Amino acid sequence: MAGTYFGIHNHTAMGSNNRFLDSINEVAEIIEAAHEKGLAGISLSDHQSLSSHVQAEKYLKAHQDELGDFKVAYGDEIYLVDRKTDEQARENKEAVPFYHFLLTAKNEHGYQFLRQLTTQAWMDSFFAKGMRRLPTYWDWLEANLPAYRGDIIASTACLGSELSQTILHGSKSQAQKLVERLANLFGAKNLYFEIMPAKTPEQITVDRALVDLSLQTGIKYLISTDAHYIDLRDQNSHETFLKSENQGRDVKSFYSYAYLFSLADLKKYLPEDVVTTGTANSLELLKQIESYSLKHTQEIPTTPLPDFQVVRDTEFSVDLKKYPAIKYFFTSTATADQYFLRLLVDAMESKKQPLDQIHLQRINDELNAIKAVSEYLGAPLAQYFLTMRRLLQIVWGTSSLVGPGRGSVGCFYTAYLLDITQVDPIKYELPYWRFLSAERADDLPDVDTDTEGAKRADIIEAFKEYFGSDHVLNFCTFNTQAPASTVLTACRGLGVDLRESRNIVNLLPKERMVAWPIKDAIYGNKEKGRRSSQDFIMEIEKIPHLKETMLQIEGSVRGISQHASGILITNEPYTKHNAMMKTQSGLEVTQYDAADSAYQGGLKYDILTLNALDRIHEAMRLLLRDHKIKWQGDLKSTYDKYFAVDRLEMDASEMYDMLFNGDVINAFEFSSLTGRRTLLKMNARTFDQLVAANALMRLTVAEGEQPIDRYLRYRKDLSKWDADMKNYGLQPAEISLMKQHLQKFYGVCYSQETLMALTMDPQITGFNLLEANHLRKSIAKKNQELYQQEKKHFYAKGHELGTSSSLLNYVWDTCAEPAKYYSFNLAHGTTYTLVLMVEMNIAYRFGPVYWKTACLSVNSGIYGEVFTGADYAKVSHAIGQIPGTVMNPDINRSDYGFLPDSENKKILFGLYPIVGIGKDDARTIIEHRPYSSLEDFLEKTELAPKKTVTLIKAGCFDSLNEDRRKVMEELVRKITPQKKKLTTVQVPKIAADIPEKYQKEVELVLFRNKITGRNKVPMNEELQQEFFDKYEKDYSADSNAGWQMNDGQLSIDVKQFDKWYNKKIKNLKSWLKTPEATKIETRQNMRKFWKENCLGNDASWEMEALSFYVKRHELDYTTIPALYQTVDFNQLGDEPTPIGWASGKGSPRPEYQRNVIAGTVIDKDPRKNMIFLLTKTGIVNVRLGKYNYRNYDKRTKESQSWFERGTKLLVVGYRKNGDYYASATKSKYKAPLMKIQGYGEKAWVKEK
Repeated sequence: MAGTYFGIHNHTAMGSNNRFLDSINEVAEIIEAAHEKGLAGISLSDHQSLSSHVQAEKYLKAHQDELGDFKVAYGDEIYLVDRKTDEQARENKEAVPFYHFLLTAKNEHGYQFLRQLTTQAWMDSFFAKGMRRLPTYWDWLEANLPAYRGDIIASTACLGSELSQTILHGSKSQAQKLVERLANLFGAKNLYFEIMPAKTPEQITVDRALVDLSLQTGIKYLISTDAHYIDLRDQNSHETFLKSENQGRDVKSFYSYAYLFSLADLKKYLPEDVVTTGTANSLELLKQIESYSLKHTQEIPTTPLPDFQVVRDTEFSVDLKKYPAIKYFFTSTATADQYFLRLLVDAMESKKQPLDQIHLQRINDELNAIKAVSEYLGAPLAQYFLTMRRLLQIVWGTSSLVGPGRGSVGCFYTAYLLDITQVDPIKYELPYWRFLSAERADDLPDVDTDTEGAKRADIIEAFKEYFGSDHVLNFCTFNTQAPASTVLTACRGLGVDLRESRNIVNLLPKERMVAWPIKDAIYGNKEKGRRSSQDFIMEIEKIPHLKETMLQIEGSVRGISQHASGILITNEPYTKHNAMMKTQSGLEVTQYDAADSAYQGGLKYDILTLNALDRIHEAMRLLLRDHKIKWQGDLKSTYDKYFAVDRLEMDASEMYDMLFNGDVINAFEFSSLTGRRTLLKMNARTFDQLVAANALMRLTVAEGEQPIDRYLRYRKDLSKWDADMKNYGLQPAEISLMKQHLQKFYGVCYSQETLMALTMDPQITGFNLLEANHLRKSIAKKNQELYQQEKKHFYAKGHELGTSSSLLNYVWDTCAEPAKYYSFNLAHGTTYTLVLMVEMNIAYRFGPVYWKTACLSVNSGIYGEVFTGADYAKVSHAIGQIPGTVMNPDINRSDYGFLPDSENKKILFGLYPIVGIGKDDARTIIEHRPYSSLEDFLEKTELAPKKTVTLIKAGCFDSLNEDRRKVMEELVRKITPQKKKLTTVQVPKIAADIPEKYQKEVELVLFRNKITGRNKVPMNEELQQEFFDKYEKDYSADSNAGWQMNDGQLSIDVKQFDKWYNKKIKNLKSWLKTPEATKIETRQNMRKFWKENCLGNDASWEMEALSFYVKRHELDYTTIPALYQTVDFNQLGDEPTPIGWASGKGSPRPEYQRNVIAGTVIDKDPRKNMIFLLTKTGIVNVRLGKYNYRNYDKRTKESQSWFERGTKLLVVGYRKNGDYYASATKSKYKAPLMKIQGYGEKAWVKEK
């Protein structure tokens, strides 16, 4: 076998960076490097991870010609731990060593064991010292390995192994016993010692000891290098990368020699005889590694099928000779095919579908596509649809709505018949081939579906309950270093100041708001027309090692996450073709991403989440509560009864008015500023126009007229389209051809399907379906190289057919080019617009208040069974969308969450979102209703007084007494008990209100408190003077001089003093027992409680309790806004008014006119240096910039942050792009922010 040695111990970023940063090796790079350095092969042996192995196999197959017989083996570096030792150490909060150990699969059976082993380690994992620990326990290994003995090579890993540590800190006999245990477990021929090149005393000691042990035991040794980076020149980049996570991390001592050595490198560190023997043994080991593949045909998960009657010819009175694919399913012996056909036939009847030529031909075409894919798979694809159908039944059973469809599956009529989608694609003219076709038999279908966000965890659990917990996993995704994060990571690792790091990030060139790759910024990219950025280069070259580090780590994996939607479901336990690991939060995910799992036979089901469905479900709950709709036995039947597509109102002009006047808040796909502008611009007042708007707002061109503007121009006057086509040089026949395709779209190609249909037209380019699909994918994947290839093919094929350049140019320029940045497929646009139609129907048919309440509830995170903890900022934001709609909560009517008041067309605030009121408090209030007065409430409930204060501030008792202040006064009286009598203890508190005739006694009490008791103070001149001036003469005469002077300091005999004192305050003590005294003390307590808890006015109380204002803004109570000439943000133009130019570093920049707005802080976003200000007319996003944000967010002993919720601010600045930018430059104000303190007319302004 060619090659100098086999490297058994190597790491990759993809496999070893899932818990902490460890390696910078990319899979392809380490294979290439090992081959170039003369190795015969390597093993990828990441820490309890198999993630990189499929990538290695793919690379090996793709480069077989260059790599020859170079071999890649697959291993797993585990942490071998004794279970009892671990449990005892954790119980005693002691550290336990996690010994490294290496396992390498000889064959496919051995690899199966690695999948099981690493999955078990993640199952047994736990957190210790901030890190997830992954133990493989000796007892598990000894119990499970025998079935795989001979299929696994074991080797002793690095200095972190138990054997190495025993050599360094134990005895020879202990080391020998450990070797004997390992040899008995794996077999002596399958056990190897790892010798590693290094100059550290510990490694040298271990290496020598292992050579001796090899001679003593017969266990062979080999050379390994534990490669975490490829070359010595990469050492700095590796160290920087690891230190970016922890500056204090000792990288050099652990990783100085952890790179890929050539044979010459090995000889610099190890004796030649050791190298000769070790490398020979490694090559001998490599011969034991069998050739096997991880690739597997995709397996379709199955579900148990019920008893059913096979469809007979008599049930389907159709001439099957005309429909061969239908006939095939009639005669198929596959149970899945038979049941699939049974469901189709039943659905045709239940959905009242006609058995005409159009529908039968459509079914035949789709069944033909399913048949072709089935033949490719060697298994009935019908099972995929049956499983998807069952999954959606399970989803409905978790009390989650299912969306009408997502993606191209909406084109498939049979999916509609099986209730996988809710839209009839024949009705909406959606072509089946966009989803699946016989021509694309190797392109497996991918059904995406939408569910409620709040039910995601319940849905996964339901799947696990149905299929088995070891048959269901979320897919993982790998978090990689994007360009901006690459800069920040490298700078952090090098200790560069954060401000400087961000400055470098800002120098990264961007295209459509997306940063260029570091490589493009430094070297340019001719294919993409990019020149290197000299400003970026100059800045990074100031910092040693920054450039090479960034180039090295860009794109590297730095962690794992859960796939947003993908779920793996398997027929056998997933460890047959996959393995499990956990995200930082503990969520179980696959060890291979979706693509690599598919390579091994895994099929991805995409179960996505859509908050719009949460809102629709919440609206249904509210409608059911108010008996506006009736429960039909289950959620799906109820939804279908009222909101199935054929039950929806689609045309009412009043309904579209509601959409445009803002009654349909959070309008699906149109709630953003761009969406709202698109709606208004298009004045979309039909379903088709909404679909068009949904697509057109995403289409764009770099220069010239935007597609949406062209659409509107043509819609207004179609002759303009004719004129444009003529200007392009199109002949009458060509114009007629384009109208055949685009007339119903007003001359604009805004969907992928339409573009494909154009290219498949034999009068244009005559693409077959595969070619048209390749073009679509080149656009969808935003692959510029592929896009240019397809463009060349488009023109070549067109010219071959004799199509004019004018027509080809017109199709490419006006149809393909605008789709380059983004375009919907028509099925997706149709089904998603139907979600909006459901929202509009709720508002139109039942009243906007139900829809608004549902939106408020979901946006606040308080709805249905969702009570994860009230987020008051979310409440403020949500209510800010519907000003003037929400009423104060009512002690007798409010529920936990928000409720619609259909009579008043308002929303009743809930009890749970009141600040400080928990779910148990709300339950107590609800259970003890009704309440006739505050007194009745206090008698029935035992809420803490301060919570009742909050309820009053919120306005809960307004229906019992609309004067909130009087209710608060009543509460304070009732919760402030009046004592029967007082003692001198209370005198200091009420001193100012005690009658004048007791003034001397009061002064005496206060004096005594200074010389004795809890509040005693050290004797001082002032105290002495008071004694001699007021009390000495009388006291001395009565007590025989119960005081003396010691070194000039007064000393009073307290016992003697108290005898005299008690005589003197006799009258005061008597008065303290009178009702007059107790009433004074009660008033004092009430004043104290009021000052601490009840200051403010109704508006400030509402902000404190509800996080918003119901009737009046706090600023309505003060003249300060008028004094500062504040303006309404909504009346400002979207672009600021220029007043000149500012010079300084770089190019001149415009200066803008400054205005002042006023409002109350309801939330902040430190990441974006933003605050959210509730003004009189709505919420304003205020951008402060990093310096201002930090300055005003400071907390000291003397002052709080200016961004606490409820803080009232004046902000100097200007409006731009829908936000407000705080800046006092070139204005009469010293600072951009001023704080309004106090309440009402007594408010004042404070500057920082």
